[in-house]
Amino acid sequence: MNFLKEKYKKTSCLFAFAAGAMLLLSACQNKTQPEYLKTESSSPANETSIQAETSSSATDQSLPQVNSYSNKAIKFNYPADWTSEKNPAEDISYVNFFDSKSGSDPVFWYSRGEAWLTDFNRTAEDYKALLSESYSDVVITDLSKTTIDGNEAIKLVFQYKADDVEYTMTQYETVVGPVSFQFNCTYKSDLSNDYENILDSIISSIEFTG
Repeated sequence: MNFLKEKYKKTSCLFAFAAGAMLLLSACQNKTQPEYLKTESSSPANETSIQAETSSSATDQSLPQVNSYSNKAIKFNYPADWTSEKNPAEDISYVNFFDSKSGSDPVFWYSRGEAWLTDFNRTAEDYKALLSESYSDVVITDLSKTTIDGNEAIKLVFQYKADDVEYTMTQYETVVGPVSFQFNCTYKSDLSNDYENILDSIISSIEFTG
C-alpha cells in the first residue's frame, strides 16, 4: 500500500456533497484516507496520551493485548502491536494507527469534526457516485445503520482498486451533540479475515466521555 502522498488529497468529494468544498489535507496524507472524514475542528494539543493496558472484557476478545487511546471526548482500545501518530497538518487533528502490514499508510484512523459533516440520508448511489470520482472500480458492499456507544451511526464498506490491488475500506460515522466522529479501517481485501474482528472490537470498545 505504498501510495503517493498526494493521494490523501483526492477524496474530499463526500463532504463536498454536503457543504460544497472541503479543506485539503497536507501533503503527508494519501488516497487511503478520504478527506471527508478528516476535517477535525480541534487541535492536536487537545489529544491526550495513549496508555497501554491489558483487557479481558467481552468486547476485546479478539484483542487480548490492547492499548487504550483517550482524549477529553472519547476512549477506545486498539491492538497492542499497533503504533499511532497524530496528524501534523494545521487546523486538522486526527490520529493514525499503523501495523506491520500497513507499512507507511495507516490501517485505521480516528477523527472528529462538526456534526453537519455526517449525513444519515446519503444513499449507496450517492456514495458510489462520489467515491468514483477518486477511486477506481468502486463496489459498495455494505451501507447500514448501526450504533456506537448507544448513538446512531452509519457503517459504509466499499472496495476499490489502486495499483491493480483491491482494497476494502470500512467507515463508521456518528454524531454526539455538536460533534461528528469518524472511524476508518483500510486493508487489502485478501486480509479481510485479519481485520474484520479487530475493527469490530475497536468499535465495540468506544466510549464517548466528553
